[in-house]
Amino acid sequence: MTQEEYLEEVTKIDNIFEEYEKSINSMKKNLVRKYCSSNNTVKIGDIIENSYTRIIVDKITIITPGWGTAYPYCRYEGRALKKDYSFYVHNKLHCISQNDSNIKIIKK
Repeated sequence: MTQEEYLEEVTKIDNIFEEYEKSINSMKKNLVRKYCSSNNTVKIGDIIENSYTRIIVDKITIITPGWGTAYPYCRYEGRALKKDYSFYVHNKLHCISQNDSNIKIIKK
């Protein structure tokens, strides 16, 4: 086997590996989405609260497993609300995690 033949074979193997890696990553993303959508009860526009804040959900982001988490979960982002359901003057965005044990859904 010559050096050129060796390099050709290595390149073929690398290309096959890259294709499989893309396929596996795609399957993992689909699994994470499926898991989060099956466990998510909050929709955009819902009002939710935990022990710190109350928000109207504007965006739902999927957080993949990583440091400190074994399973994927949803993070709900939205503008903070007062007790009378009006917006604060500062209109800052707040986040509540799906894995927060104190989360309550308030549908108004």
